[in-house]
Amino acid sequence: MDKDAEMCRILRIFLLLIPVLFGPCCVQGLLRVSVTPAAPLFPLGSRSQLVCEVQGCSGAARIVWAQLEDRPLTASISANATHSTATFDSVGKEHEGALLCKASCGGQTRQIKSSVQVYSLPSAPEVSGPASVLVGAPSSLVCLVRDMFPLELLTLDWLRGDKLLLRTNGESGSAVVRSQLDFTPLKPGLEQDSTLEYVCRAWMDLSVLSPDQRSREIRETRVQLQLLYAPLNATLVASMNPEQVLEGRGLTLTCQSDGAPPPTLVLSRNGVELHREDHAHNLSFTLSSAQQQDSAHYVCESTNQYGAARDGLNVTVRAHPLQVSVLQQVTAADSGSSLVLTCETQGCSQSPVLTWTKTDFNPGSERSPDPDGPVLLRTTDRAGSRLVLKDLELMDSGVYSCEAQCDAVIRSGTTRVQVYSFPSDPLLSASGPVVLGRPSVARCSLSSVFPAVRLRLQWLMGNESVQSEDAFPRSESLQNVSSELRLDRGLQTQLLSQSLSCRAELLTEEGEVWRSRSTTADLQLHCESQSLELQAHPVPFSPHT
Repeated sequence: MDKDAEMCRILRIFLLLIPVLFGPCCVQGLLRVSVTPAAPLFPLGSRSQLVCEVQGCSGAARIVWAQLEDRPLTASISANATHSTATFDSVGKEHEGALLCKASCGGQTRQIKSSVQVYSLPSAPEVSGPASVLVGAPSSLVCLVRDMFPLELLTLDWLRGDKLLLRTNGESGSAVVRSQLDFTPLKPGLEQDSTLEYVCRAWMDLSVLSPDQRSREIRETRVQLQLLYAPLNATLVASMNPEQVLEGRGLTLTCQSDGAPPPTLVLSRNGVELHREDHAHNLSFTLSSAQQQDSAHYVCESTNQYGAARDGLNVTVRAHPLQVSVLQQVTAADSGSSLVLTCETQGCSQSPVLTWTKTDFNPGSERSPDPDGPVLLRTTDRAGSRLVLKDLELMDSGVYSCEAQCDAVIRSGTTRVQVYSFPSDPLLSASGPVVLGRPSVARCSLSSVFPAVRLRLQWLMGNESVQSEDAFPRSESLQNVSSELRLDRGLQTQLLSQSLSCRAELLTEEGEVWRSRSTTADLQLHCESQSLELQAHPVPFSPHT
């Protein structure tokens, strides 16, 4: 083993000394030439390079490029001892073909041929056609590819999504490759978009030109088409059973429709338009508090320039069972007295909100009542509400309303309160002595009366009315009124056997007697030589309700 190792060491030393003893010309090895890329494939217009490499030359090799065809080489050449680079600043069709790289070194010559392939797919396809298409109507799109090379390797594909619809192959000798896609669009589903997207894809399989290429050169153009179609489905739905809507509850009606372009939606009630939405697929209309007058036939109509669709439903609003009543009706009361008004409700499943208000209505006034009176009392009680009016004054006359609110439903009950003033009996007096045959006047007076416009004064001789007066002026305050009776000879004669009395009656607005008071005068009639005495006796008043 030691001898073998020693022999290997001596051999290595010998090999190292050969260049020194014999010079470089005697150590020339096997000359090798290679070109990269091995299968050149250049896009037209690109800047591309071929590199020729020499191996096995201990000195500087001489490298020469040449075209096999009879045409000049248009590439620029740069070289060093082992490499030569041919640079094509702008690859053209004239560069396609065989190139020869020839290397010489130490009396040896080697060469290698390289075949250059070129191609062109410079831009995306051009797609022409309509921007919008009508559902059910035939339509077409055209895809063009220009300035490609070589034509026979070009393929045009039409795709929608991942589905291949049409394939067109290029042919040698053509200036362009053209592909026309004919189609008839269908109506999209409810969840689909109202646009169609198509892709025109141009590609070359570069592996046909160069085994080193495993990819495709691809260009593509996407187009979106707007679908146009008439509304085919219009639906009108309610947020609750439209046949069982309780008065006061909220109800929402929603209309949905397809159609492109987006349609105009119109909601109508018994033929009268309620709400409109332009360029929309949805419409919503809310009755925040449904009333019985909202019971009707509702229709939603969807229209665009290609057609129309409609849907309808019947809405029935049931009356809410809420009832309100004020127990006292048309209540008359004396000035200074007290009065209690009672409000009761039925048909509310919860405690209603009860609100008392008053609108001015003075029976002695010509002014119209105020429609929005002040709030007097507000309670929340299922048992009802009592409004206490103390120390009534004339200004307390008016219409009292009890308003009940339950489930957004409002009902009210009303009553009218009339405050009267009729505090005392009539006062009788005479202008002087009553002497037979001599004219005289008797006077009947009342103080602090309201409303005087509804006062009626009657003079009675016994039980027979001899004079009545009721045309007293209207006033909004207390009045003092009086009536005079002229005692002629005929009345004087009756005084011999009957008594004279004055009866005052205060009437209600309906013309009924609310209260009356009377005073009787015992007159003594004398001859001119005798004196006259007048004595008045009030008769207990009789109230009327």
